[in-house]
Amino acid sequence: MIRLIGFFLARSRWRFTLAVALAVLSAAATVAVVAIATRTVTGLVDGDGGATSPPLTLGLTFVVAVVVAMLARMQSRNLLQDVTAALTTEVRLGLARSALLAPYERMEATGTAHLTTALHSDVTLIGASLQSLSIVINNMIIVIGIFLYMAWLSPLLCLGTLAISGVGIAGYWLLSVLGSRHVAAAQLARNQLFRHLDTVVRGLKELKLNTRRRHDLMALDVEPVAGQFVSESRLANHLFNLAVSCGQVCFFAILGIIGLVLPSTGLFTPGILASFAILILYVLAPIETSLNQIASFAGAAAAVDRIGRLGLTVDTPAARLIPADPPPPPAPGSVFSCRGLSYAYPGAEGADGGGFAIGPLDLDFRPGRITIIAGGNGSGKTTLAKLLTGLYRPTAGYLAFADERVDDATLDRHRSRISAAFVDTVPFARLPGPATPELLSRARNCLASFDLAGKVQLGIDGFSTVTALSKGQQQRLLLAGIDLENRHIAVFDEWAANQDVEFKRAFYETYLPGLRDQGKIVIVISHDLHVFHIADDVIWLEDGKVAPLPEGMAPSRRPAVATG
Repeated sequence: MIRLIGFFLARSRWRFTLAVALAVLSAAATVAVVAIATRTVTGLVDGDGGATSPPLTLGLTFVVAVVVAMLARMQSRNLLQDVTAALTTEVRLGLARSALLAPYERMEATGTAHLTTALHSDVTLIGASLQSLSIVINNMIIVIGIFLYMAWLSPLLCLGTLAISGVGIAGYWLLSVLGSRHVAAAQLARNQLFRHLDTVVRGLKELKLNTRRRHDLMALDVEPVAGQFVSESRLANHLFNLAVSCGQVCFFAILGIIGLVLPSTGLFTPGILASFAILILYVLAPIETSLNQIASFAGAAAAVDRIGRLGLTVDTPAARLIPADPPPPPAPGSVFSCRGLSYAYPGAEGADGGGFAIGPLDLDFRPGRITIIAGGNGSGKTTLAKLLTGLYRPTAGYLAFADERVDDATLDRHRSRISAAFVDTVPFARLPGPATPELLSRARNCLASFDLAGKVQLGIDGFSTVTALSKGQQQRLLLAGIDLENRHIAVFDEWAANQDVEFKRAFYETYLPGLRDQGKIVIVISHDLHVFHIADDVIWLEDGKVAPLPEGMAPSRRPAVATG
């Protein structure tokens, strides 16, 4: 709970302080209500007629205290819940911005499943726990107020009550720590279970066709993790329930001592003992409610830890995503090049060390030319594409455009010159710029060119029904987006993999030459060896290095060379 309060305070200090102040006022008024009632009972039991204040004054005080307690508590909870709703959205947006600004390699290593869990489940869990925080704060202040009133009635009896309560609190804390560990383990198992279930959903066709794979996935992956989730959750719940019961037993013990032991000692008047019994019975409800709520905070604290391990921040301002002014048009003949470009995956030491690395590579890509990058599986083609587009940062060497090196200061400018279509690229519905009549006209022409006019609707907000398109249609919509972006460098990573023969031929024979004729730098990664004839240059990769074209793979019409 301390971590959650710190998380909350760091982002909403003054609102949190106001909510706590209202909770204190509500608790004070509640204690006044209880004090009036118990004072009257004490007087009646002791035979002095109850409270000395006039009945009308006492009644008005009681009513005012009830109204203040109700209104202050309501406003405190409203404030905390409103702030929590806003904070949850703020945290979710901040994480999304941070992910967009974080190095792509780190996000790729983290995996989409972890990031999705953080943005959805973890933030929701934190928000729900922060809403419960208002209840806990109000109840704990009431409990403190009741114990202060007990101390005023009888310091000695209050001290004894606190001593026995301390035993219950210690037992609750110990059991809660054990329960929190199982909560963290249950949430880890839950995340793994969701990943496996996502595989089930995405692989329905393949799993229906392969009974062995279907059985192994369920029996060896899904069911064991599901069993672990149930087991860890059950242990956590049992430990937290035992912790709450431990606290209740201590308070019942206090009631037993007050009712069965202390009356015979003569140390306290019957009125004091009656008041303490009433106060103990009253304080049981807020304590039990708070303990139940605190138990749920263990999951939220684990969620905070998981978000922290992603290396993302929740305070990323929206201003950091404001795009810079587009770079000026490049000078005619500007060359995109790399010198000594190398990249080693984390933990890799290069080919000799058993890990995978590419480079060093010295390559030139010129405007008005198509360069095809080819090679076997695992040769480093997609890694090179990610380096060229600035998604990966080289471990050695550099990129340059028109003799300007790409570094931290110029990375965004470099990326703004490139349009890319990777095999797993997601098409976006919004147009790349304000919906001017000219852009809308170009967009309609693009949809017609890629046989999407009857499948995608175009409005001022962009394209509709994007998610309803087939994979091949989504890939064609990507080409329309690249045309509309009209950037100087176009990179395609296995774009034609999901296309039928007609559109694959149109891509190689019409679309790519059209980009070349516009003077663009065109870089194509492809396994289609029979299309080398459309290329001006061919780069053949083997084990991350440029190699000569294998015999028999020379293009038939246009001269192509392996550069390096």
